[in-house]
Amino acid sequence: MVSARERGAHKVTLQAWPHNEPAIAVPARRVEVEGRLRRHYRCRSGELRDAVLMGLQLT
Repeated sequence: MVSARERGAHKVTLQAWPHNEPAIAVPARRVEVEGRLRRHYRCRSGELRDAVLMGLQLT
C-alpha cells in the first residue's frame, strides 16, 4: 500500500458528526481539530447537522 506522503499529499483531513465522540477522540491524539461546518449536511429527516473538521499536516 502506498502512503499519502508517498503520493505527494501535504495533508490528510477527516470529518465526523459532533455527537460521535469516539470518532473524534481516537484521531484527536494525532490530528488537530480545525473547525466546524455549521448546518452543513442534511439528513433524511430534513435536519441539518454540523461536522467537525480535523486535519494532519504531512509536510
